[in-house]
Amino acid sequence: MSPDSTVLPEPASTPKTRAAQDKKLTNDCAAAGQTIRAVMADTEVTAELAEGGYPSEELSNGLGLQKDLEDALAARQAADGAETAANRAYKTTDRALRAAYSTMRGLARSAFLKDPAALAALGLAGREPRDMEQIMGAVDRLIKNAPLPDYAAKLTRRGVTTAKLQSLQDKLEALQEADRVQEAAKSATPLVTATRDATARVLFDWLVEFKAFARAQFKERPNILKRWGI
Repeated sequence: MSPDSTVLPEPASTPKTRAAQDKKLTNDCAAAGQTIRAVMADTEVTAELAEGGYPSEELSNGLGLQKDLEDALAARQAADGAETAANRAYKTTDRALRAAYSTMRGLARSAFLKDPAALAALGLAGREPRDMEQIMGAVDRLIKNAPLPDYAAKLTRRGVTTAKLQSLQDKLEALQEADRVQEAAKSATPLVTATRDATARVLFDWLVEFKAFARAQFKERPNILKRWGI
């Protein structure tokens, strides 16, 4: 399929479909650049091109549009990479916090199995939370209340030490930062995608018009069209 009929990727595409669409758009962009550069280098028909509204300045403009799309494609690729990395980092920090908290929770609960008030105060009552927002809240509550005089000594004897609480705090902050970065990456992707699609439309609209002119102007000289890739 030529750039005349380029289909821009749909925002809701699956990753596999999106990859195929991105590859096609990249190929179409490269083909557009080859065509425009071939036309610019063809001195045989310079006058006819200028007469039809395509002097060197307009051809340079077309090549600039192609460069804009190259940049937009690179920005989209970078955004995809950043989102993938952010998702991976979030999963890693999520697992680290869950594992550390689960162990710490078990140790802390063992110190106050017969003290419901203490369990409630430390956020240890009931079942271990699975929802990440609830886990974050439970971790924060344990970290804040564990050093209090009513709980500190007994918790320390069970291995819930200041150093381990600090490590848990570090993991919580790491996850919060990973969550922030992930949300920022998710928000950025649609913006660069929209920019890429708008840039592609401008280039391919320009190219469709040029090809229509070229096919009319040089229909009796198909060898010219052939060496331009039209």
